[in-house]
Order: sequence, then structure tokens, then C-alpha cells
Amino acid sequence: MMRVPAYEGVKAEGELGFRLAKNFARLEDTEYRPDVLFEIEKNGWAGDWEGRTVLALVLLSRTTGQKAAYLDEILDKLEEEMNPKGYLKGILPDGEADEQQLSGHNWLLRGLLEHYLWTGSERSERMARKIVENLYLPVRPLYKNYPTDPAMRSMDGEASGRIGGNVVYGWHLSTDIGCAFMSMDALSQYYSIFGDERVADLLWKMFEAFCRIDFMKASMQTHASLSACRGLIRFYKCTERTELLDFVISFFDFYMKHGMTENYANFNWFGRPLWTEPCAIVDSYLVALELWKETGKLAYLQTAHRIYYNALGHGQRNNGGFGCDDCAGPGPAGAFLRAQRNHYEACWCCSMRGAEGLTKAALHSVLEDGSRIYIAGCFSGEYELADARLTVRSGLPREGHLSIRISGCQGLHKFYFYIPEGADRDALHLQVRGREVPAVWEDGYLTVSVLGCGDVRLVYPICLQKRGTVSKETPEGSCTYWHGDLLLGAETKDAVTVDGDKLAPQAPAVYSDGQTVLQPVGQSIYFEREELLNRSLQVLFNANAGGDN
Repeated sequence: MMRVPAYEGVKAEGELGFRLAKNFARLEDTEYRPDVLFEIEKNGWAGDWEGRTVLALVLLSRTTGQKAAYLDEILDKLEEEMNPKGYLKGILPDGEADEQQLSGHNWLLRGLLEHYLWTGSERSERMARKIVENLYLPVRPLYKNYPTDPAMRSMDGEASGRIGGNVVYGWHLSTDIGCAFMSMDALSQYYSIFGDERVADLLWKMFEAFCRIDFMKASMQTHASLSACRGLIRFYKCTERTELLDFVISFFDFYMKHGMTENYANFNWFGRPLWTEPCAIVDSYLVALELWKETGKLAYLQTAHRIYYNALGHGQRNNGGFGCDDCAGPGPAGAFLRAQRNHYEACWCCSMRGAEGLTKAALHSVLEDGSRIYIAGCFSGEYELADARLTVRSGLPREGHLSIRISGCQGLHKFYFYIPEGADRDALHLQVRGREVPAVWEDGYLTVSVLGCGDVRLVYPICLQKRGTVSKETPEGSCTYWHGDLLLGAETKDAVTVDGDKLAPQAPAVYSDGQTVLQPVGQSIYFEREELLNRSLQVLFNANAGGDN
């Protein structure tokens, strides 16, 4: 079984290290400090802002080794804010549930559990147990009648959902349809730690209800659905019940066809491609990584890379936070990828959730399975494994070169390298301790065995590729251009035609046909707010305009 290093065994460098540092700095701004955090209007999302903040600060602290300036004070204040039953805000009558309260406390429970796993804090454990005992376990009977019929719900949600005024079968319903299932994420983690069979029973009831949903007809929120799937994968690892994994595999295939944009971001709701949401982008990234580890199918790792570079990359803002974009492909945005002015930064949710995406990217760069070492993420950094230390220097994703220094190692290890689509395998050069060795391919990976310590160097060209579209919802007749796992776009307000036959490299991952320049889309972090809001990237082009790269 593939295992990631401990958080403390990873030192991210290069652009990933830069993104982590920017995000950490953002999450210590005013909105995330205890004197403000608990006073901000949450629009009915009890525990959500607080929980996402705690979770993000714990994960960032562990990954970077930097102490969060306000985390301890936030946890002190959190305990003071709890109601008599040990959770935040209102206590409903028996037989009723507020799905936004359940959803918001998912993040609070996750944050407390991650803090407990990190520090062993008895206080965090105690608060987590009270939330489960008094908020979640009493609602077990309600899930069998969870309302998904659009006629029973308000369908006019915004980027931050709200309770729509309807109480149906005991449910206070949100415009973020399906957010009641978000908490499968935290509940499965709770079960994996404490093994409470009552929680397992609740998870099965939630799963049975979740399976009955027609996601398109119900216009389910993709963030809630993907978070639920993350919980189901974790529950599968605890129970080894294959129906859980089978469901997630089927759902993720459906999501990619009907809920994903052309830059591998998400529609906020199924059937309504109005804007993306980095919260869901992170969810999809983590689901793809987990499916790769559980199934061994390299296509999931490829999908994870494309989500990270093109969706999460475009969603991170210059201040380190994350914001919403137009849905490139289907919907009003059509061929264009743009940041949304009204939701330039979703400081109430996405800026915190981006932290888990970035920290998990660092963790999943290098994995081990016994004597096998998977170089999966290709991010520069230092990685402490069970019996080896690796120093990785990478030119990816723009340039195909990678070097690894292996130290602290006595035995034989077999390395498995992820090589992106578009790499010229015939021109690939692999060296071990300065000596050229033949390329050996196994299940899509480039492999090489190394005894003891030494250096491994890998160099290969990455070629421009013309590809089809991702989503079944995108109109036919369009194509996309790629450099490895990087989607390329043309900065233009009006649609242009690209002559694919004339596209030639100008710089790493930059191409021009003499009139139009194509460049990677995931560079929003390098643009100031107004620059980004005025930026428009065409990512879909006429498939019949030449170029069979």
C-alpha cells in the first residue's frame, strides 16, 4: 500500500513552497484572528468559517514547520463559544436538523481531529466527541427522508448558500443542495480514529440516502458531493466494503463528464455551470489522489495533476487566498476562463480549503510502498521516508528535467516516475550516478532500481498537444492545447483562431503561431487584483483550424 511521508518529513520548495507561504500569510490576516473570526456574520453557517480556519492552520503548521500565530487563541475562544451541548449556535427541537449547521461543523470537527492527531490535545478530543454525540448522532433517523426534489427546495443560491426558508421532513434546507452529506468527511475520520459503531451506523444511513440521489435532477452542489466521496473513501479504508469504493469510482466518472470545466475546475452545482469553487476543486483533487492510491490506475494521478495546475492554480489569488472563476466550456463563459469580479476571493471558505489542497500536494509528491518509491508530484523539496532521504529538484511542469539525491539509504529501491502525457519518450535520458541507463516502462511509469545512495537525473522534452474537451456538457467542435499537464490559453477579449500547424515554442510551455501566444492558465497568483479581473484567457479553439499535434 502506498504511503505518504509524515507532514514533518516534507519540506516543500520552489513554487509549491511559495504558494504555501502565501496562503499561510493570508490566513493570519484580520478575518482569521480570534477577535474577528467569531464575530463575522456567517450567514447561517455555524462552525464553518471557524472550522475551516482551524483545519487550514493545523495543516499549514505541520507542513511548513511554522507556528500559527493565532491558532492557540482561536481554540481557547472556540471552547468559550460552544452552546450547552458542546457545539456552535442554535439548538433545534428533537427531530429537526439544520443542514448548514451539520455542514459547517464538518470543518470544525475535521479541524479538531487534525489538531488532536498532531498534538494529542485532550481538549480537542473532548470537543470533537461532544459535537458527534450531541449534534450528529441524534439526526440519524432523518437521513432516510432527505429531500432532493427541486420542488421542495429553494434553487436561487449564491456563492455562499443560505437556509431557503423551507423545513421539509424535519430538515432546514440550504440552497447549497446536499450540504447535509458534507459531514461524511469528518465523521469517517472520527470513526477511523475512535471506532464508534454508532458513527458507522450513521455513515451507512447517510450513504444509503446519498446513493438514491439523482445528482443532475437535484442540482446537487459539487463541493458537498465530492466532500462526501472523500468521506466514503476513508470509510472504505476502515471497512473494506467494496460498494463504497465502487460508488466513488462511478460518481467521479460522472463528475468529470457532467460537473467539470475545461480547466479541470468544477460547476458549483450539477447542471448549473455558473462559477467554480476552489473548495470543490480541492475535493476533486483529493478524490483523484485517493482513487489513484486505491486502484493503482495512473489516469487518476494524471487527473490530479491537471486539477492542481490548471484549476487550483488559476483559483489562487495574489494575496494567497482562493477565489471563484467562470466555468470555461459550458455555460455563459463559453471558451473563456476568467476570475469572477463578485467572488474574486471566497475568503469565507475557499481561502482556507486551498490550504488542504496545497499541503496534500506536498505530501503526495513522493510516496513509498515497501522498497518502491513513487515520484508522483515532481515538486522540488526534501522528503524523509522510512529508510531514505530524497532531495528533489524539478523543472516540471514546464520543463522535463528532474534530479534526485538519495541519502541515508542502504538497500535496493525501485523508483517509479510519473511522466506527463506529451513527453517525448524516444528522447528521454535517464542517468544513475552519472551513467546512462535504459528506460524501462512499467504500468505507465518510468522505472529504475537504485542500490544505496546516489544521484538520479532525468531529462525529456515535452511537446505541444492538441486534445479534445473534458466535459460532455461542452459544445462539440472545440479543442484544447496542452503542454504536458498544463492547459494553455490565449490572453484575449475576443475569440481568436489558432493555426495549430504554425504553433512553435517561444519559451518553456509558451507557444505562438505568429499572431497568438498560448501560455499556461494557472498563473493567477502572479497578477494583482485588477490585472487578473481584466484578464481573459481563451482555452477552447476551433478543432478544425489545423494542427494535429
